[in-house]
Amino acid sequence: MRLQLKRPWSDGTYALEMDALALLSRLAASVPPPRQHVVVYAGVLASSSRWRPLIIPPPQEEDGAATTEEKTASQNPPTASPSAPVPAPASGGTRCRYIKWAELMRLTFGLTVDKCLACGGRMKLRALVHDPTSIQRFLRHLGVVT
Repeated sequence: MRLQLKRPWSDGTYALEMDALALLSRLAASVPPPRQHVVVYAGVLASSSRWRPLIIPPPQEEDGAATTEEKTASQNPPTASPSAPVPAPASGGTRCRYIKWAELMRLTFGLTVDKCLACGGRMKLRALVHDPTSIQRFLRHLGVVT
């Protein structure tokens, strides 16, 4: 099997010739093992680094849920002495947060889908209707053509 390169390499190679088994073995080597991280950090960003808590920002507080101990600890970070052990950050939750569908629509497309056209107030999602007959009945009640 001959693979034509997009551009010639610096040594002049313009194609690779290999049998099907060699090609499959090279492709299989590039597939990461299951349930393993693809990105591995080293140095200060490594998960086992003692200095990592000093450079990674703390998770954002939501509605004042942090205790006074957490607030004082975040205001007074530990000193950066390589010999002294750095205390592990409190595992109070994950950094990712749920973003509502209406907020995603506003951020992505600039649409305000949760604003009432009649009064200008904020609407709330009450139910999702999946049954086609119920959808047709509801639209017929509103006078909308299906």
